[in-house]
Amino acid sequence: MSTFLFFAFFIFTISLMHYVSLWQCFGNGTLFLKILPLLLSCALVFLLSVVRNYNGPGAVFVFFLTYIWLGGIFFWFCSALVFILLKICHLNIPAYFSLIITAVLTIISVWNAAKEPVIKYVEITNPKIKKPVLIAQVSDTHLGKNIKPIRLKKLFDTIKTNKPDMIVFTGDIFEEQKNMQPYIDLFKELDAPCGKYAVSGNHEYYGGLAANKQLFKQAGLTDLDNKTTETCGLILNGVSDIPDNNFLDSLKKNEKFNILLMHQPNDFEKLAPKIDLILSGHAHAGQIWPFSYLVALRYKHYRGLYTIGESNLYVNQGTFYWGPPMRLFTNNEITLIKLNEK
Repeated sequence: MSTFLFFAFFIFTISLMHYVSLWQCFGNGTLFLKILPLLLSCALVFLLSVVRNYNGPGAVFVFFLTYIWLGGIFFWFCSALVFILLKICHLNIPAYFSLIITAVLTIISVWNAAKEPVIKYVEITNPKIKKPVLIAQVSDTHLGKNIKPIRLKKLFDTIKTNKPDMIVFTGDIFEEQKNMQPYIDLFKELDAPCGKYAVSGNHEYYGGLAANKQLFKQAGLTDLDNKTTETCGLILNGVSDIPDNNFLDSLKKNEKFNILLMHQPNDFEKLAPKIDLILSGHAHAGQIWPFSYLVALRYKHYRGLYTIGESNLYVNQGTFYWGPPMRLFTNNEITLIKLNEK
């Protein structure tokens, strides 16, 4: 029932965005303009339902067309609402300007998402740290049609250049499960003295957890879902995206520096007394402004570094992106966390 309600709400939202956008710009005086929003909404929903598993001719083109359409109609809808408000306030700007703004924002956001990830440097000091350790955090790569292997190679080349002691992947690594061998081969070439670790994200569940766990294994990643290990003088914990509450309850502060890999940035206040550093992702910092405001309402901690006492949470913006190949006022990100003795 919840799945049905979700899809019903999603279809309603897509239809509303098309209707408001077209009505604001062109009106709906003719029969064609009245039914066009419904036709476009049905077409987009249909493409979204099939494009993920479509691997036929032009699959990549169809994928990008579909998701740029999704992002573009979001921009147009937001612009249309602003222009409707301006009209109510008796500021009469030509209606088609909303379409121009949409085109400009779409181009800028596609260009920004196509850029290589920026490196965010974070330094954590703590008396428990006996020797410096450099951790590279990668999150939300969503590997598949949207990210070609050449982009993953450039990402890994950047990581190798910085010579991290440890590499962690905080969920949503693989968006697809078929035709992933070129990506797997690149993972095999990536190495770090303290190891490569991964936890599941929500998309690992969407794509089939067992299949994604097999990809983790093939990629040479240590699966840390609901497990604890010790490496380079650190205690490293991981939790699955659907968390094992018994595992979380069992966590406790240690005389050694304690890290938790956790895909979604939830329950920082609850976990802070138990963990020295939590590394998360998932929120993509909202990815596309002004959608970021909605994400901020959902997640209290959704971007960057947060501190409670001696405990820290860092939320990666997403090393690539999900869905629309678009970013506005956010960046693809690699995080380099330097752990130093206080």
